[in-house]
Amino acid sequence: MRRRDVLKAGGSAGLLALAGCGGGSAGAGPSQPTVNATPTPTPTPAPTATPTPAPTATPTPAAGDLTVYRLTIKIEHVVGIDGKTRLTNPSPSEPLYVGEVVRLDATAKTVDNRPTEGSGEVYWRFGPEGIIDWSGAVTFNPRLQIVGPGQLSCRAVLDGVVANDLTLNCKAFGS
Repeated sequence: MRRRDVLKAGGSAGLLALAGCGGGSAGAGPSQPTVNATPTPTPTPAPTATPTPAPTATPTPAAGDLTVYRLTIKIEHVVGIDGKTRLTNPSPSEPLYVGEVVRLDATAKTVDNRPTEGSGEVYWRFGPEGIIDWSGAVTFNPRLQIVGPGQLSCRAVLDGVVANDLTLNCKAFGS
């Protein structure tokens, strides 16, 4: 073989070898490297504590948002004719005297025994007439002035719930 034939053979093999590099065809140019981007992790924010309200010492009645289940009426206190408190939370059977002032109390509770003010007004009814004069705002604590002897029936209704019956024994002083 002549030298020119060897170069020809070697030259073709060299071109074939170069053409095989990079996987492209001859004359396509160099191939671009592939870049695999790795996402940068985003830091997770630390959890924050939800503030807890401080408990109150005594439950406060919720205005209008709790359904009345039970309504109870009682005598809160009695002011004697001398202007001083004579009785506090007395039994309904305790005699009351003409000239005294009686403060009643209506207490509304929910089915789970929590205080409530209900959504309406307390409606009071007293009878028979002629035993008391009453004054003050018609709310949970009416004030009654005893003006005559007799058995006084006291009734209250709040949001359709009827309270217990309360009968006051009103007497003339000295009887």
